Order: sequence, then structure tokens, then C-alpha cells
Amino acid sequence: MDTKTRIRKLEAQAQEGHGNRNSKQSFPESCICFPGDEPPDLEVFDTNEERGAAVALLCPLHGKRFTEPLPFQVYRAKWLRDREWNDDFPTHSRQYAKAMRASFPDGQTRGRQIAKEGGA
Repeated sequence: MDTKTRIRKLEAQAQEGHGNRNSKQSFPESCICFPGDEPPDLEVFDTNEERGAAVALLCPLHGKRFTEPLPFQVYRAKWLRDREWNDDFPTHSRQYAKAMRASFPDGQTRGRQIAKEGGA
């Protein structure tokens, strides 16, 4: 097997199994990358500062956490974005949820920040 074929095969194997919460794919504990088939939806962030921080944050193991964000953004009401944060992204994989939580430098989830602002 030549080198190019081997590389393609390894890349294909690395991309398999990221799609759902019950995926068999495992990520190292300290990895905060987004799964290959779940790029971040930057519309979830409320401000440009939050978006910038999410893009600038690097994975301690792999460096850049994603290649490209979603090519288009679908508008979602603020209450729905807040619910996704509070419910820990139920329609995405655990790795996606972990990568989104890591997007805040202070380690707090956006849901806790919302609760603090709301007086709770």
C-alpha cells in the first residue's frame, strides 16, 4: 500500500463515528475539538466577542478546533439558543457539547451566565 492510499484510509477512519450522542468514537479527555461532521454554529454566540473567543481558542492536543464553521447560519430566537446551552446541546454529540462549553475562557457555560444575569 502506498503512502497516499494509507493517508486517505486513515483520514477516512478518523472522520467516522462522530455523528451522534451514542457514537463509539472516543476523543481524549483534554481534546476540545469539534467533531469533523459537526462544525460549530457560530450563530449560537450572542456577541462578536464570544464568536471571536470561540474561533481563537485552540485545542491543547490538536491546535485548531475546526476547519470551517457552518457555511450558512439559520436564525434561531434567543430563547432557543439559551435552551440549547442549558440542555447541553441534546441534538449533538457529547464532543460537540464539550467543545461548545470550552468556548468560554472562564470555563462557565453560557447557561450559567444567563442565570446569573437573570438574578438566579
